[in-house]
Amino acid sequence: MSRGRPPVFKTPDELESLFHQYEADIRANPIKKRVYVGWQSRPEWLEVRRPLTVLGFEVWLSDRGICTSGLGNYRRQSCKHHEQFVDVLRYIRVACNADMICGALVGVYNAQIVWRLLCQSGHR
Repeated sequence: MSRGRPPVFKTPDELESLFHQYEADIRANPIKKRVYVGWQSRPEWLEVRRPLTVLGFEVWLSDRGICTSGLGNYRRQSCKHHEQFVDVLRYIRVACNADMICGALVGVYNAQIVWRLLCQSGHR
């Protein structure tokens, strides 16, 4: 006899596939930043790459109505079904952290903010 709600993600592959869709969506939709160019300070729009973040992924899932409660239960392994998601959740976290670190190293992202985010999440 099953209890509670049915699982949002049936398999880790389903969650990983959604993460790759999030990644593609983020890459296809950069942030537009207003910059002023030249001695006349002519305003132009510069497209800046968006960072991959676990929080951003959760918002992306929620905005699409896929998972409105977040991934907390999967991270906490609140039931036997969630235990199989450990590896894919680690992959998602590491991929997001690597993106932020690489972006900070080449000056795309603010290194101080990346450092603060990584320290807050306990992944230094």
